[in-house]
Amino acid sequence: MMSYCGRFQSARYLVLCLLLSGTFQVCAESGGVDPQSRSIGIALTSEPPSLNSLTTQDQYGSFILGHVKEGLMRYGKDGELTGGVAERWEVTATRVTFYLRRNARWHDGVPVTAKDFVTAWQAVLNPASAAPNAHLLYPIRGAEAINKGQIPAEQLGVNAVDDHTLVVELEAPCAYFLALTAYATFLPVRADYLERFGSRYAAEAGFQAYNGAFKLDTWIHGARLLLRKNPTYWDQASIQLDEIRIDHVTSDPLALMNLYSDGAIAMTDIGVDNLDLSLRRGLPLSQFEVANLFYLRFNFAEGRWTSDPDLREAIRLAFNADEMVNKVIALPGFRPARSLFPTYIQSQGQSLRAHYPPDVRPPDLTQARQKMQAFLQRKGLDAPPALHLLTSDTPGAAKQAEYLQSVFQSALNLSLKIDKQIFKQRLAKENQGDFDISMTGWGPDYDDPMTFADLFASWNPNNRGGYRNPEYDRWLEVAKTTLDNQERLAAFGQLQALLQRDVALLPLYENALIYVKDSRLKGVQRRRFGADPAFHYAWIEETP
Repeated sequence: MMSYCGRFQSARYLVLCLLLSGTFQVCAESGGVDPQSRSIGIALTSEPPSLNSLTTQDQYGSFILGHVKEGLMRYGKDGELTGGVAERWEVTATRVTFYLRRNARWHDGVPVTAKDFVTAWQAVLNPASAAPNAHLLYPIRGAEAINKGQIPAEQLGVNAVDDHTLVVELEAPCAYFLALTAYATFLPVRADYLERFGSRYAAEAGFQAYNGAFKLDTWIHGARLLLRKNPTYWDQASIQLDEIRIDHVTSDPLALMNLYSDGAIAMTDIGVDNLDLSLRRGLPLSQFEVANLFYLRFNFAEGRWTSDPDLREAIRLAFNADEMVNKVIALPGFRPARSLFPTYIQSQGQSLRAHYPPDVRPPDLTQARQKMQAFLQRKGLDAPPALHLLTSDTPGAAKQAEYLQSVFQSALNLSLKIDKQIFKQRLAKENQGDFDISMTGWGPDYDDPMTFADLFASWNPNNRGGYRNPEYDRWLEVAKTTLDNQERLAAFGQLQALLQRDVALLPLYENALIYVKDSRLKGVQRRRFGADPAFHYAWIEETP
């Protein structure tokens, strides 16, 4: 157990730490598990906004797609990057050749071919698709020009030499290209399904083909999804579950915990507000340090108060990440965030933090108020304007938003008007720029610092705050194209320093999950990269 537990002296945290370390034993068992049918029940906190891999950008869609489809690369039993549809590959500075498995099949038995990847990638880049992650394909020759409508899709540097050989030409060296191909945007797509369903492609369970460990058998929107083992999957011998039932969609942590206690689901995360109740019930708790980044996104649009550097600096100087983590969140495994780059992030096996630690600047209320006064004088204001804080509607997010509201009101006389929205609507409002500050988070799409770094590129549609800095874009290009890892690390160090200097974001914390799982369910993977949780290697043990 990490030393974080030692920070807390109360009996509550002593019991929690004992539970998480396995020192304190509990007898509670629960279900959601059917050994006879080899099926499990789970819940989602939100319905996937989309299961179209061409346009998916959220954790819920990525979770389902990670079980029902498979790309050239995937993440293995130990979280390592390994071959998916690709059996082997050859890499040079500007060319990657993939050799596809001859036994890779779609759910209807049709072979997965190199053309299925060409079809998908050209569709992602089609300007009409408005795919938010199209930029991830930009390392491929011609991809950016196609996405901007400058050249036809047929000029994309991808060639299906034959059904089982895919050659990818790169614009420039790309040290992380293999990792990219494990992400949802790079998944294969059947042309016949795309042509048949058009704008309705992937909108229903039967509206796309599946080549993953499972296939989506049922999708009743807002209510139920059913995943069944895919009998044509090339590695089906490793898949021990026959069904994954998602009969509940709710963001209420208490409802989720009750579903688990009642035997309706096999596992669930425990919200902070229900931790005491779970301890009283003696639930078997586990911990996973996800270390996703949660942060405040500022709106840099002209006319927004938050485009002013003194206001952003005042907010930064008034905020204490340690206090938020230790007193408000108060859960083992959570860490104060210090940078855009989480603590675990590595470039080609080397820790970014070890080479370039962030500049940790402590809070200073005197300086914060001086910066606020400078902002007020320049804008001709007598008092700070009210700001619109956009956040999720979960209990945890609400508690954190109210804490921030209190902190900034007390320290700076700054009023935050909290706007709580369901996930899908919060995403829509961010995309529309309908906020001053957004409390948001980002988990990695793939295993490389670039998955965080390009969030603040001027050209990235995920840069929803509109931060623009030509120097940032220049260093980002260095990190994207060099194969020298020391040069890459140095570039990421420069990017980190620029974001801190410009207060482009306010890092809040890196998260952890406290969760419960039926002891009969074995082999569940908790992942930082790819679908989490992952059930590819899970099985049911009849006797606990």
